[in-house]
Amino acid sequence: VIFGAYGVLIKTPGVQEARVDTMIFQLYYSAGVVIASLVIWGAASASREMELSWWGVAFASLWVGSQLAAYPAVILLGYAVGPAIWAGVTIVVSFFWGAGVFREEVRHPVVTALALTLLVAGVALASASASEWPEQLQNWWEGRAP
Repeated sequence: VIFGAYGVLIKTPGVQEARVDTMIFQLYYSAGVVIASLVIWGAASASREMELSWWGVAFASLWVGSQLAAYPAVILLGYAVGPAIWAGVTIVVSFFWGAGVFREEVRHPVVTALALTLLVAGVALASASASEWPEQLQNWWEGRAP
């Protein structure tokens, strides 16, 4: 909830009118994530010492890079379509990394294939929802000529 609703901020009238640069938005967004994360860390595990890991630095670099692409995606595609696409792609890529690279066992290959197929279909439908395709399909369904 805390980090998942940031795209709403991209579409606010103030940000739209200000034509905020991607890097500026990312700077403020990243600062907010750091502050919120420190507050959560302090509340959840104040007795443990904070540890800086190179894995964390690598993840942060990848995360910032992906968010730099997310900002224009939300501007161009909208907040419903952009995240649907990158979340679906993330899940499929993660699956192939787990099954292919890290050799995680796939216990139910048929169900897994069905799940991935449904996921890809959902991403395709979410992408198509931003086009004229749904209206064309409705016209065809109701027997109206395109």
